[in-house]
Amino acid sequence: MITNPENDLPGGGAGNPAEELTDRAAQARREAQEEMAKIDRDFAAKAEALNARLDESRGRYENAKIQEEKENRSTGEASRGLGVGMTVAYAIIGIPLFGAGGGWLLDRALGGNAWQPILTIAGAFVGVGFAVFVLNKHDK
Repeated sequence: MITNPENDLPGGGAGNPAEELTDRAAQARREAQEEMAKIDRDFAAKAEALNARLDESRGRYENAKIQEEKENRSTGEASRGLGVGMTVAYAIIGIPLFGAGGGWLLDRALGGNAWQPILTIAGAFVGVGFAVFVLNKHDK
């Protein structure tokens, strides 16, 4: 039995083998182009989703940074206020006590008892004056 080589081609050998190969190549090219177009659409969608996530993440980062700056600013102001308050408290308490101690030493050294009350009252006036000065300086 004699076989025709054209019958071995897909499609039963009807037509020109070169045309069939050209048709199959064109069909493969169309399928590849369709597949590439699908891949491009998928890639574009994934890139858009990634950009959206990136924008959201940037927004969260910026908000967190702004919040941290606000907290740091308020903490700094509170620390300065605490420092001023402690300075005033030490001035009002410490300076009169220093005057009382100095007066007590003078009274013991000189044998009298008038210096302790005088220096205590003077220390109280100086302490209150210093406290007012510090508060006015802080308010400016």
